[in-house]
Amino acid sequence: MRRSRRDRQRTRPAGAVAAEQSSLAVPPKSRQQRGAATTGRTPPGVKGERAQVEAQARATDGERDGTRSAAFRDSRFEMTVGAFLARQRSGALHEGPRAELVAGRVVAGASLAPSEAAALVNLSAAFALAGLPDMGIDVVPWAPLRLGPIDLVRAAMALLPTPAFFDDDEVEPRWTRRPRPAGAGIGGSYDPAATLLVVETPGAGTALQPRLASYAAAGAREVWLLDTRRGWVESFRSPWRSEYRSRTLWYPGESVPVSALVGVAVEALSPP
Repeated sequence: MRRSRRDRQRTRPAGAVAAEQSSLAVPPKSRQQRGAATTGRTPPGVKGERAQVEAQARATDGERDGTRSAAFRDSRFEMTVGAFLARQRSGALHEGPRAELVAGRVVAGASLAPSEAAALVNLSAAFALAGLPDMGIDVVPWAPLRLGPIDLVRAAMALLPTPAFFDDDEVEPRWTRRPRPAGAGIGGSYDPAATLLVVETPGAGTALQPRLASYAAAGAREVWLLDTRRGWVESFRSPWRSEYRSRTLWYPGESVPVSALVGVAVEALSPP
């Protein structure tokens, strides 16, 4: 006897009906998903979504983290004065021995014109004739001066007092105002406030006004600018915050006094 279709459905096993309903409710897996299930790898689509979620989480954590200083968040920040001098001593800097550190970045020192180099040689000889070495004062060419934790410049010349300069047995003082001892600090660099005089040339720095402002802020009491092109010496004195309140022009052949020293004046520029 032949059964109808309805009778066959009534007599089907319950497991077969459940399997058929589940196959209709769940879409079949793609070939890519079946392969991932057998190999244990994450499908590319799921992997991309997971990477996006992780990137968003890292960005949120970075926005919440406000403990780092601005210097280290700044991508332009490179190194401190101590690290710069250490690399320079090891020969790892390609900018040469006159390299400087400006805002944490290494810059090459500017070259001197022949007239500027000759003026510095003559000035060094004039300081020697004035008896500065006998007074306990060192004439240091290209002196490394610290202007801040990430700033170091090399002055064309600087006068620095040695311990012999502070000999208390002298009958008359050698200074108009007792300077600060100039012992070498970080990596052999010096504090500008301990200098008796700083000498610069226009060729030693491309931006002179910011450089002078930094000297004044650091406490350098006097700065001479040997301008051989225009034929005079500019003397900057009396630092106050980020500027010098006194500026004097001296012409070739004139004796320029060193304000920190009693009775010391030298011919800063020779007549042509």
